[in-house]
Amino acid sequence: MSINLKQNADMSAGLQGTDGDEGGFIVMSFPYNATAQASILSIGGVVCKRRMVVNDIKVTPEVITTNAVTCTVYKAPSATALASGTALHSGTGNLQGTAATNQTLTLSTTSGVLDVAAGSRIGVLISGAPGVAGAGCVTVTLAPA
Repeated sequence: MSINLKQNADMSAGLQGTDGDEGGFIVMSFPYNATAQASILSIGGVVCKRRMVVNDIKVTPEVITTNAVTCTVYKAPSATALASGTALHSGTGNLQGTAATNQTLTLSTTSGVLDVAAGSRIGVLISGAPGVAGAGCVTVTLAPA
């Protein structure tokens, strides 16, 4: 994945994908709570219009309980169940980790897994229940392809 620096018309710095398009990083956040089991992070906008590359995934529990709760971030083409999609990382995120501490998930090293095609969805599935007080956020950062 390559990102080029460019100078914008107003003389500020910007980012440009290798195909010369306009664009920069896109950050999608999925807040979770006691009742959250799954969520689609994006199903429209920029991700549907062009290919993107997953650059980073962070899990940040804010309030933890004693339940064993993990999450997995998937990509899936349109009309495919999220759980039938492809995991974007190895292992799982620990939603009961240390409160207010970022966990950076290890991105997949399998060729093509981090490429997100136009029309694809990205989402999070949670195993277990965060519990009455469990809360936090999963963040996925995409870079222009």
